[in-house]
Amino acid sequence: MEAVVMEPKDLLLPLLASLWGCTTLVFTATAEVNRLRDIVILGHDKGHVIPPGHLDHVMRNDWKPMVACVIVACFGFSLVSGLSPLLLDKDHDHRVAVWFIPIGVAIYTAFMGFIWIPAAFRDWRAMKAACELHRRQEAEA
Repeated sequence: MEAVVMEPKDLLLPLLASLWGCTTLVFTATAEVNRLRDIVILGHDKGHVIPPGHLDHVMRNDWKPMVACVIVACFGFSLVSGLSPLLLDKDHDHRVAVWFIPIGVAIYTAFMGFIWIPAAFRDWRAMKAACELHRRQEAEA
């Protein structure tokens, strides 16, 4: 049985898939995470008032894990993309050009993960403040 030899051109499709997959994940998750954030901050969903206890539940059990998974996935895409040239045949000449695109993809996908971190902290603080406000309003009513 003969070993399959990967050439630099064989990395192009997986790297494009990594770009597409990470970007699609981030844009899709952003819409859902923002929807959940808005529910928590506003205290209602489609006209239905949600009790503060349930808002806290949505924040901790839906929003937080989703954000964490997106961040970890972005760094995973980055790691896999950045190390993909190591899959090439060891006898192949590893010129700088072979590493240029994978490192670019790795930087892009890592950047997508990094920009989620401060945004997530800002949203978390806003949701915590909103939950506290909803609790006070419920106690006053």
